[in-house]
Amino acid sequence: MNTVVQFDVKALFAALKPKSKVVPIDGFGDLLIRGVSQKRNEELQQQAKEKNIPSWKLVLVESIFTPDGSQRVFSESDITALGECGEAAIQMLLDPVLILNNWKKDPDAKNSQTTQKDDSSSA
Repeated sequence: MNTVVQFDVKALFAALKPKSKVVPIDGFGDLLIRGVSQKRNEELQQQAKEKNIPSWKLVLVESIFTPDGSQRVFSESDITALGECGEAAIQMLLDPVLILNNWKKDPDAKNSQTTQKDDSSSA
């Protein structure tokens, strides 16, 4: 008896959704980092170009949430203040965003098994 197995494209798209993870921030506590979709990344890059600001600032505004995911930590009105923060402190926030979105290689990837959950809520 031949069984026909259908390809489940819905499951594939569910697996390809942007991921989220909780990241501890030294001296502060936890923050939720949400990945961005390819479409949203393109929109952010275009906005950054139009506003003549570094795209990483918009990516931080888009990606950093309170630990429960209920609200963004930063808004566009915080962009100037983000630029005045210490480089090391900003990198502490930016690195997890870049790694989660696969824009930067995770230096600990071989040594850790980080669990990422689906980002099923909309921002």
